[in-house]
This record gives sequence, C-alpha cells and structure tokens, in this order.
Amino acid sequence: MSPTRRLTSLLLAACLAVLCHAEVQRVYVQPGLGLKDAKLNTNMSPPNARSLLDLPKNIAALVGETVQIVCEVTNPPPVSRVNWYEFVTVPGNPQIVSDNEVVTPGHPNSARYSIIQGMDTRFYLEIRDVRLSDGGTYACVDSQSGPPNTYFGQAELIVIAAHPNCSTAVPENGIVIEGQNYTTSCSIYYRGGLAPTMFWTGPDPFIQTSIPTPTEVFSGVLFTVDRGMDTRAFRCNTNFTEVLNNPPEVAGNAPEYEHIYQAGQLFVYWGPKNLYAVPIKPVYQVGDQITCYADAFPPPFYQWQNMRTLEFYSSQVYTILPDDDGYNTTLRCQAQNLIQGFLFSANLFVNADLPVTTTPTTTQSTTPTTTAPFNSNCNNLTGWWISQNPYAELNIIVESGSSGRVTGFLRNQTDQQWIEVIGRTRINDFAYIGLTAIWFFDVGVTGLSGECHRCYGEERIMTAGMWRSRADSTGCGDGGTPSPYTSYDFRRISNTMKSMTYDDVNDPSEYISGRLGVRSLA
Repeated sequence: MSPTRRLTSLLLAACLAVLCHAEVQRVYVQPGLGLKDAKLNTNMSPPNARSLLDLPKNIAALVGETVQIVCEVTNPPPVSRVNWYEFVTVPGNPQIVSDNEVVTPGHPNSARYSIIQGMDTRFYLEIRDVRLSDGGTYACVDSQSGPPNTYFGQAELIVIAAHPNCSTAVPENGIVIEGQNYTTSCSIYYRGGLAPTMFWTGPDPFIQTSIPTPTEVFSGVLFTVDRGMDTRAFRCNTNFTEVLNNPPEVAGNAPEYEHIYQAGQLFVYWGPKNLYAVPIKPVYQVGDQITCYADAFPPPFYQWQNMRTLEFYSSQVYTILPDDDGYNTTLRCQAQNLIQGFLFSANLFVNADLPVTTTPTTTQSTTPTTTAPFNSNCNNLTGWWISQNPYAELNIIVESGSSGRVTGFLRNQTDQQWIEVIGRTRINDFAYIGLTAIWFFDVGVTGLSGECHRCYGEERIMTAGMWRSRADSTGCGDGGTPSPYTSYDFRRISNTMKSMTYDDVNDPSEYISGRLGVRSLA
C-alpha cells in the first residue's frame, strides 16, 4: 500500500471512531496507531472541520545541508493539533515525528529534528545534517480536523549525495578527429520519491539517453565528430520537473535544484583527404612542376615518389627531371599528418607522360651528332637549381669577369622563406663554389662548399657544409663544436633565376639597402 493510502486509511479510522462514540465518550487515537490502540479521552473537544492552508512542498538538498519543510494550518493550537510523520525510517509505514512543537523523544533522528512554530499557524520540520537515508516522504497532519476537508499533506525530500559526476572520452586538450565517435556522460546519486532529470545540449548531430533508477540517474551523449562541432561544447543540465496529476494532498512542485556541467571545447582535426594536383596535363616537359594539395588539419607533410625509379622526394612540389624524359611515369603524392600520436595518410597518383625529345632532320644535309661527354666542367652557375632528395632550392647569380662574386638565395624543405647566400667561384672557373648562408631568425651561419659537373650534359652542383649557432658555447674563447650540414645534389632547372618577391625573403631589408642588387629579383 502506498504511503498516501496507508496514512489516509489510518486517519479515517480514527475520525470514524471519534464520530461513532461522540454521544457517550470522546475517543483519542494517537496518530500512527490503529483503532485497537485507541485510548479514552473524556476531555477532548468535538472535532472541527478545518483544512491545511499551506501544504508541504517537495525539497531537494545535498548531503550535509539543513532543510525546513513547512506546513500551515487554519487555526493555531489548541484548535489545531499538528503532527509530522516520516516514511523513511520504516519504509512504507508512517512514523510520528512530533506533536505540535514537541519532537517525539523516542525517534531515532530526534537529535537532528526540530519543530519551529512561526506565526502561530506555521510548523516547520527542520532536519539538520541531512543524510542520504533521510530522502523520502514526509507528511503534515492536523489530527483534530475532520472530513470532508483536506486534513493532511505530504511531500518528498530528495537528498542528493553530490553534484553529478561527469566524464568524457574527449582528450583533455579537446582535440577530436573528424568521423570518429566520442561519448560524454554524467551520473547522480539520490534518495527520495522524485528522480532528477538530466538533459543535454550541444552541436548536432548527437544521441542522448538517460537511465533512471530509484537511487541513481545516468545520462550521456554519443556523437560523431564533424567540422561544424569545432570550438563548440556539450553541456548537461540536471534539475527536477513538475509532477502532474497528483492528488490534491500530494505535492507536485519541482524541487529547486539545478546543476550545469559544461564539457570542454572541441577542436576538430582531420587526416588528409580530397587530394588533387595541379597542373594535370597530357604531356609534361623537363622542368615542369606538379604541386600536390590535400584537405587536412593540421597541414600535412607531402612526399612524392617516382613509381618507376622508386625514389622519394620530400616536398609538396615535384619537378620533372631530365631522368624522366622519354618515360610514361606514374607519380605518387602522399600527404600525412600526425594527430594525437596517430599517423593519417592519403595517396594520389598522377600519370606523367614525357615523350622523347627529338631533333628534326633534313635530307639536304647531314649534321654529325656529338655525344655529351661523361664529365665536363660547368660553363656558368647562374640560375635556378633544385635538389630533390633531400629537397632544397638554390637561386643564384655569378658575376662574370674577374670577380666570380656569387649572390642569391637558398631554402630547404623546412624554410618558408628564402635565406640570403653570398660567395665566390674561381675566376672564370665554375667547377668550384663556396657559399655562406645567414639564418636571421635562427641566428646561425652555414658554410657550403660545392663542385659543379656536367654529367652527360646535365649540370649538377654537389654541396656539403658545416653550420654553427651563436649559442654553441657561452664560454670565452670556446667556439663550441660545429655541426655537419645537409649534403645536396642540385640539378639545373633554368639558366635564369626564379622570379621572387619581397615576401619570399627572410629579411626584405636587404633589398631596401640595395646590397643584393636589383638583378637578384629578376
């Protein structure tokens, strides 16, 4: 039997007993006892029909707090006689807590209970140091009232063990990967007749679920990451909702409690996808460049592979080399990035057809062909040079005449801008070159020495070097240990310098001073 029906039956029995014996003697039924326990009370006045003016309200509290449940009757004592009952100590059976402002001495919680009478007709049941076991039903009864008026009211005390405990599969830094699934959930422990409600909001699409039990509510969301979720977050609102269609004597209000869990911002990353290359042409020539692009975040690292020679080139740009001439070659562009310790990659294949270069002949005369020598010296080093593996570009001018002065720029695969280089060649002898590179932001100096050879007609500058940073040593007179610099195999792309702008250069002020000369920008 429910607490409401049990308490109603008990009080109706007491009232009937009083009415039936009104002519002979007055019967007093102690609240909480049946008719068999009724005692004679010849001093009791005839009952007066009254109602409760203010029914108890549902209340929510955290463990350790102090709560007051209020009940207001029509008239002050002795016309009204107010008793508080609880259905907690013995579940399903009402236990009397007080008689007017006096707490029942034998109640196990009497040390934490108090009755506070305010404005004569208000009776507050105060519970100190609320415990989880205090959660449940409490009722206020005017034991000297009679039907058909409302003579009792009941409400729920919802005791919450602690604010919701929440967890998430999203990493602490908030980085999530597009297309992958993640979960975020919260749970709350409570006691009482009303379960908390947990509701999630956040970037769509997501699925949320809640599982309530008599002691716990678990709620969570499952979502698949898309880019629209970037910099957004999920949150869980925990509160109570109003109870509808309750009997008049049973409180239906929503207890006042709200907690908002705000999950961290999401930062959406994704691996390379939607690769494409430009330009795509039916036929390529030596010196043509093919640039690979990928949709990825963070930006990917690119690597080309010549599927004919199986050579790798660490660069976003592949330059058609003389070695490719006359071949129908498949090139593979691979884009990779690293997200949360996982490597993501995607591939694109480009067909590069290079027909054999032929020289037209006439029937009028025959010109003998000369085979390029196996090895000879270079005529001049001015121009644009590229090393594919490892990748680097050299863009220089060599002054003709007696000076052999070299000015220009260098950059490797990690440099976003060109670095100034200066140096010398032998006078009118371009087999040897010496260069110095000044790295402004790294505050370092690199020295390169190179030799240029014409191998079967193809010009190649092979360099080796050393570098030193100003931070090598802090001691006076100790220059530290210089480090070997990367060796490059530069091959000529053009006999003229590559076109450049101020934005390409590490230190544009060099142009303003005119130290490098206008022709460096040609």
